[in-house]
Amino acid sequence: MIRAFLSARTARESQRRTRSDADGVRDYASGGDRGPRLDAQPNIPLELLTGDLATAEIDANSALRIFPDYHCALAALAQVRMAQGNNDEAVSLLRKRYQAAPHTENLYELGEAQELAGHHEDAQASFRKFESQSRAESLLPDNSNRELISYYIDAPAMLPRRSKSPAAKWRRVTMSSLSIRTPGR
Repeated sequence: MIRAFLSARTARESQRRTRSDADGVRDYASGGDRGPRLDAQPNIPLELLTGDLATAEIDANSALRIFPDYHCALAALAQVRMAQGNNDEAVSLLRKRYQAAPHTENLYELGEAQELAGHHEDAQASFRKFESQSRAESLLPDNSNRELISYYIDAPAMLPRRSKSPAAKWRRVTMSSLSIRTPGR
């Protein structure tokens, strides 16, 4: 009897604490009087997915007020701009992102945005640079292989030409083992 009473009491206290903790997290995440909300930045993809562009924009701008060149916040704000149809500003933000964090995968996203904005020559230059850098780092642990595969799927004419070198054979085997198929082939 005492054990059941203590278990029920512990459960009630735990539930009360959990509710209180959830309220505290909710209050903290809302920013309140504490100023900008850097902690809300991970919510931006969810907000974009649900179409809440206004909240995503507020969260990205809050993060950028704290860290003006924060590459994740720049990418998030660029996604908001693309969703709003403002591709030129998205390109500007992604260019700034690439300057702040010159990772190969960031260059790929810049090229995609440039293509959407109609900056075809800039996009081609970005994609050429991306492909070169991505292929050079493809065997490293920190690589952009997913982006490179997406690039090759989107641009089948850009696939590496057949060559007899061991590296070319490895690429063919790797690409075929991933079962990459392009429409119409």
